[in-house]
Amino acid sequence: MAECFEHSYWNLLNEVVHTEIVLLTKKEMVYPMEITSQGIFTVGYISVFILEWIENNMVVRYKARLVA
Repeated sequence: MAECFEHSYWNLLNEVVHTEIVLLTKKEMVYPMEITSQGIFTVGYISVFILEWIENNMVVRYKARLVA
């Protein structure tokens, strides 16, 4: 994640991540963090960032996905 902060387009990616989390919350696929009981294991996750480019090296679209 520290790598992401170094890129010039981090602000745009940050907005995309926020939008993705809001959409997943509305679909009730993501819940706020809670302390779990013993014997209950949580699923880990990572953020995957995707940039769609056109021929002249311009970014057309930013995407972010939360992957378990």
